[in-house]
This record gives sequence, structure tokens and C-alpha cells, in this order.
Amino acid sequence: MIPEKGCIGHGKTSADNGCHTCDSINDPNGWSNKPDGTSCSDFNPCTNNDKCEEGGTCTGAAIPGADFIDMLNGLTYDCEKQLEWQKTPGPQQYNWQGAEDYCGTLEFHGTGWGLPTEKELTGTCGADAYFNDLSGLYHTKTLAVNPPNMVVVNFPNCSVDEQSPAASAKVRCKRPAGSQ
Repeated sequence: MIPEKGCIGHGKTSADNGCHTCDSINDPNGWSNKPDGTSCSDFNPCTNNDKCEEGGTCTGAAIPGADFIDMLNGLTYDCEKQLEWQKTPGPQQYNWQGAEDYCGTLEFHGTGWGLPTEKELTGTCGADAYFNDLSGLYHTKTLAVNPPNMVVVNFPNCSVDEQSPAASAKVRCKRPAGSQ
């Protein structure tokens, strides 16, 4: 992450990077790197034992076997794709445009939500413990082989099919990790 411009408050840690500290004596206009090995947070729930490394980068070790993390706030974190998912699908079934609109205007722990691609959504197959209601058809933003049909994923068996954009299905929105 790029640190804030100009530090204020000698000894203050940067909100953007736990490995940067305000050292107004040595550099009154910028941030200095904390010593290697200093504890920090890389803001990635799929890592632990985060430490500052050379160049002021905070890096953690991957948690073995952590494919998904229940964030305990209604979100599920996808460690491989670095996506945040709604743990619970939208409140109703929508046609494709309604699903797109629902995700595009969703304000749940911030904004930046969208419909998943077929690949993103099928990547949640087998992760039932981290999601509520993995059953039925779910919309994707992937165009089917036979336009104007769209790809849908049928849970729990994760079969992929296509359906008219006018047909209803469930929706589970995703966004890039760190979106607010």
C-alpha cells in the first residue's frame, strides 16, 4: 500500500501500512520503515504471524488449509481469489438485470459489490460451511454460449447451465478484498 503523504505525530503508525512509522526527526515529510520482524497486520484474514520485512512490507504466513474464512460479520473471505462474499444470498430471487442492480447498489459493510463470474461462483463449490443457503440456481455475470442467455450455477451439485436473462434466480454478490 502507498503510505499517506506527510506524517503528523512522531511515532505514529501509518493506518495504511503497519510497517511505516512517522519519524519526524529523520524525515519530517514522510514515513520510515519499522525494523524487520516487527509485528504488523497485512489485513489478510488468511494469514497469521504477520511481520515487517525489508522495504516496509507487512507479510504473513498463509494459514494451512484456509480456503475460506468466516469473517463473523455476514461476510466470507475467499483466500485464493481474494474476494469478499455475502454469506447470505440476496433477499429474493431476481431476473438477471435485477440481480445486477441489486449487487451494484448493495451497501453491506461498504460498497463495490458485483455479480460473480461463472469461475468465481463455481470456486465456492464445496464451501457449504462458509455460506448460508447454497441451494438452487444462482446468477453470474458470464454470458452463455447461446446469447442472450446467461450462465447460472445450480447448487449444491455445482452444475453449470444457461437461462434467459428474464428468468429468476438467487444472487450472491462478491467484491475485491479490501473494498469499502
